[in-house]
Amino acid sequence: MKIIALFLSAVFIALFPSVLGPEADREQAPSAEVLIATPEIDGELDECYLLSYRYTLPKGENLNYAPNKAEAQQMMANTEGTVYYVYDEDYLYACAVIHDETIMSRGEAWRYQTTWPWNDDGAELYFGFSSDHMFAIHTDALGIRSVVDEKIWGNNHSTAKIYHDTPKEEYAVSRPEENVYIIEICVALDEGMKAGDEIGLFLEIDDRYSESGTGALFPANRDPMAKPYLVKLSREYANVSAYTEEEILAVQAFTEYAVNRFVGIIDAGKE
Repeated sequence: MKIIALFLSAVFIALFPSVLGPEADREQAPSAEVLIATPEIDGELDECYLLSYRYTLPKGENLNYAPNKAEAQQMMANTEGTVYYVYDEDYLYACAVIHDETIMSRGEAWRYQTTWPWNDDGAELYFGFSSDHMFAIHTDALGIRSVVDEKIWGNNHSTAKIYHDTPKEEYAVSRPEENVYIIEICVALDEGMKAGDEIGLFLEIDDRYSESGTGALFPANRDPMAKPYLVKLSREYANVSAYTEEEILAVQAFTEYAVNRFVGIIDAGKE
């Protein structure tokens, strides 16, 4: 069963022991670790993501802008995003759900003649697999192009960049609502990576609010291996069947559509 959740908050309502009972053999959702699952890369937020680790970039976080601060603050006031992660023996999967009230391109000429993702709204997903392997993947909200940005970090800033395209089969983009886009990607794990290893994960949102105005939201420290971004690969599976539909419905959604979507799935299951 597939759930297109149109923007979820960072936290499930707690699953209290009084509800589950002391004998309940399952993790509290969402997990503080990246759970095991293999979703389809189709630009939809699968149920397995809802149980696993996620990183949220809230509204107004380190807002960068050009050229007009007042305009940027107004146009980007509600921009925010959450990335959900799962993994299997070969890949790390990330599904970013971004809310942006001005999803757009720098202009038609830029969109169709240069297809450079920074000319459009989009998201940069950062990965730190080790101190020697840190990179970002930038994908535009229109689904035109995705670029891997191999970086070498020094003093929290990249000092070298090598760009190459993300293979088409490794990412998907969808637009389930007017002001929401979803970017889903998979990334090959480094050889030998396993449960218990720590990796660094975070998000940057690039928000072009007019053909001449652009901005970005990002965390203060952009070193993927910085301690706040480190999370463990879990030994646990994202076992959706261990939870009732009502417990999964306990996700606090930002949009009325998302709530209705969950309710509709539950009602359909009772027919």
